[in-house]
Amino acid sequence: MIFQTAPTQYITTLAQLTDFCAQIAQSSFMALDTEFQRERTYWPRLCVLQIATENHVAVVDALVPDLRNPNAWGCFIALLQAPHITKIMHAASQDLEIFWHLWQTMPAPFVDTQIWAMALGHGDQIGYANLVENLTHFALPKEQQRSDWTKRPLSQAQMAYAAADVTALAHVYPILAQQMKMHDRLGWIAPHMAALTCPARYTPNFELAFERLRFRSTSTKCWAVLKALAAWREEQAVKRNIPRQHVLPDDGLMKLAEYCPSDTEKLLRHKRYLPQNLIDDGLQLADLLAIIVAAATPPYAAMPQVPRSVPLPPHLAESYELLRLVLHVRARQLRTSARLLAETDDLQQWLVTGQAPENLSTGWRADAVANVLGQVLQGELSVKLNVDKHVIELV
Repeated sequence: MIFQTAPTQYITTLAQLTDFCAQIAQSSFMALDTEFQRERTYWPRLCVLQIATENHVAVVDALVPDLRNPNAWGCFIALLQAPHITKIMHAASQDLEIFWHLWQTMPAPFVDTQIWAMALGHGDQIGYANLVENLTHFALPKEQQRSDWTKRPLSQAQMAYAAADVTALAHVYPILAQQMKMHDRLGWIAPHMAALTCPARYTPNFELAFERLRFRSTSTKCWAVLKALAAWREEQAVKRNIPRQHVLPDDGLMKLAEYCPSDTEKLLRHKRYLPQNLIDDGLQLADLLAIIVAAATPPYAAMPQVPRSVPLPPHLAESYELLRLVLHVRARQLRTSARLLAETDDLQQWLVTGQAPENLSTGWRADAVANVLGQVLQGELSVKLNVDKHVIELV
């Protein structure tokens, strides 16, 4: 096993979990990973939890009788909330969704190493295995990536894979932490960490469920139906704990919003877009039709305000491409991610309005990128190809 600093403890009882949590209670950090299944459910089902600190490693079987009740995890929840223990995860959104759904808690203080890696120039969304290999020159095993973590007993290969993942994370974290401090990047990513651990991100909002759909209609009536259908689908998926696509697929939902059928016959003209179980369930089909008819009856709800990019006039296209180029040059100079410095929407908004967006003109981005972009737009800086080095420079 790579990086192993202590034997892996395989935990299958509440007593063992309580004892392990006591062992690591004074640790300065806790690396975490999960193995879960959600192909047939709305909420991810926690199967295995992996924990590693400076001197301890554990693989916790979350499906054993002792630990199936979320209330049994009090000792671990206390560690998630312990202010002296930094919780470390990589690409953590689904793991955090599990924590919030099961225990209504978020880890704090918290670090997502994927975001740290972005700040340090390792790429916008670098995968965990690639990050480990970049920093340690070790290739993590991949054989169990598609493993069925609901089957018991877990195999030795599964347990070794689970332990390797989290043990590597415990070794990657100090390397990244040193680089973050050396380059003074901790302040850069604080808002990203706060956004990632915001409970609202993982709490279903039926009224805003329509925002995940790419609907192109300009009809207020159609948007009213779409919003009502999306809210109904999300509520059904949560209540029945099934994927929203199993309730009503996206294309079916948008097709119904586009045509707004007013009776059962017209509704069933679109049956190829509907799940068979919905067609066979007369009561549910009637509920669906009632929602469509109610939403399509005037007065309609106001058309939702869907966030969209600021349109870029054609005459600004070359200025936009110049700013994009400068942004990437600046990211290379700072050894960070261009996406962290500014989004393409920010550049478009700047050109259209003639003013730097507030998120660029305040805080660390002002010195890191906004001042440079402003100088380019004022003609005070230009770009030049360094022929010898084959790189673009700002002069």
